[in-house]
Amino acid sequence: MRSAPARGAPAETEAFAASAITRCPSADIPTFIVHGLPHVRAALAAAADYGAQIRLLFPFSFAAALGPEVAREVVVRARAEMPGHCFEWVLDCADEPGLALSALRAGIGVVRFDAGEPAADRLADIARQLGARIDPRRMEPRALDLANLRDPLRACRKWLANGAAGAGVAADATLPTPGGRCI
Repeated sequence: MRSAPARGAPAETEAFAASAITRCPSADIPTFIVHGLPHVRAALAAAADYGAQIRLLFPFSFAAALGPEVAREVVVRARAEMPGHCFEWVLDCADEPGLALSALRAGIGVVRFDAGEPAADRLADIARQLGARIDPRRMEPRALDLANLRDPLRACRKWLANGAAGAGVAADATLPTPGGRCI
């Protein structure tokens, strides 16, 4: 049973949160650290070229500077422009509980948060109530940071072509949502 969207959240928050949640079968999927819509477009286009599932990670610097709502809007726009692409996206909120709570209220389905108890436990409970999840912050051993790259699309394609630095790039793998759809 889902709870109602948070007060003050966009009307579509509940539906968006549900569509953003994925259960990654493996931590080994290629991760792209994205800093805006051009990076998201590049990563998705490259993933489509290789039939790969990917994870998009908006770093803490993005979340802190622009806010969770901007990350959410980037993903909404990318989905509208490139429907049918299968990916997970995560917003890194570091150890900032206020930012993580704001992300959950904005409808972000996967929030990376690294803080001790009891803050992490409280946020995890709130996330569950909203149909989202909190992932503990961890280093991405196989991530391509698209910051400062002249040609992000070329870099993404090359990285995936080379096995994404050892990540399991599987053409037949999908990221199912709770409703069973690939997002």
